[in-house]
Amino acid sequence: MTVTVEEVEFLKKAFLSSPNFEFCKLTFIFMDDIPSIFRALGTHSFINHDYIGRARRRWFFRSDDSEKVLSIEVYSDFIEFENIDWVEVPVGAVVV
Repeated sequence: MTVTVEEVEFLKKAFLSSPNFEFCKLTFIFMDDIPSIFRALGTHSFINHDYIGRARRRWFFRSDDSEKVLSIEVYSDFIEFENIDWVEVPVGAVVV
């Protein structure tokens, strides 16, 4: 499966406006154009490692639910979209 910039942007918009969205994981074999996907998500990525040491880039967006933030995490073989509580946003991360 290939993931395109358009698909990532579509899902971001859909999940930001969905009152019931909680979590989505897209697993892929090939990402169409990684630099374009990073640009589409914005310059405010937060780079760190997950609990098993994998590098990830994360973006945080204000959602229609004022108590939640949409987190988008990009790994080498999957993307996770998740509504998280504000307290889960890492110190130093920018929420746009």
